[in-house]
Amino acid sequence: MNVVEEDLESSDENMLSISSSSDHPINSWIFDSTFSYHMTPIKYWLDNYMLVNSSSILMGKNDLRKVIGIGNIKIKMFNGVFRTLCDVRRILDLRKNLISLGILNLDGFSLKSEGE
Repeated sequence: MNVVEEDLESSDENMLSISSSSDHPINSWIFDSTFSYHMTPIKYWLDNYMLVNSSSILMGKNDLRKVIGIGNIKIKMFNGVFRTLCDVRRILDLRKNLISLGILNLDGFSLKSEGE
């Protein structure tokens, strides 16, 4: 399972809140339907972090990126529910964080979007 709901009250340490607006592009998250993994360049968001030295991911335009670590990211949703993205790949030089819709779909989740 790559996303889990937390039943416990969690501290805000290493907590990430996803919203539709962001003050800086690196704090933005993109739901992507083409990637097979959740990805971020930010190490301090990752719990249970493990270094990886033999893995790469093929990005758009045949751009091969090295995975340097894997960990979990705790997310505080807009409704206050805590979730954990598991097995998030850390890749340097990403400009935004990616959440894989394919992984969410495999885990039985669906995307709900509402406009104003």
